[in-house]
Amino acid sequence: ADDIQKIEIITNPPAKYEASGGGGLINIIYKKGVNESWKNSSTVAYNKNVYQFFTLRNNFFYNKNKIRFSLSVSGDKGHKRELINLKTDYPSGTWDQREDKKRQVD
Repeated sequence: ADDIQKIEIITNPPAKYEASGGGGLINIIYKKGVNESWKNSSTVAYNKNVYQFFTLRNNFFYNKNKIRFSLSVSGDKGHKRELINLKTDYPSGTWDQREDKKRQVD
């Protein structure tokens, strides 16, 4: 919605639109984009549950003439909790495996 400049309702369209019937046309005119621009956004987040870790994200966007370039980078540093619960049924019985790990995130 932010990209719409205006909306026109054409009740009696010209012949080039080949409109049939008694209806009209709705013409949506968008805003022109900036031809030469760049934008960068960075995010740093601290996450804590059982263990803690940091997240760093960076997004870069460049637009010039007909060239558009976008780059996104993300990374984590710290530790996360990793829970594994496996249950396997064998004819001789059930095998339960449970692991609670502290995994380093790089």
